[in-house]
Amino acid sequence: MQAPMSDLVRRILADRKLSKKLMLAIQSERRNPDDLEGRTVVVDGKKLVLTQAQGFHPKKG
Repeated sequence: MQAPMSDLVRRILADRKLSKKLMLAIQSERRNPDDLEGRTVVVDGKKLVLTQAQGFHPKKG
């Protein structure tokens, strides 16, 4: 099962410039997690800050 994507995420991935900014933010976060400005992407005048998930642990059941 796949998680649903929001319209904003679809728009970012469909736009070449925005997706490039997202990849640069991911690289910046990996190099220096404390660099808030490097992890920020501006879309429609709104600042979106990339956060990192530490890991994925599937639920056993």
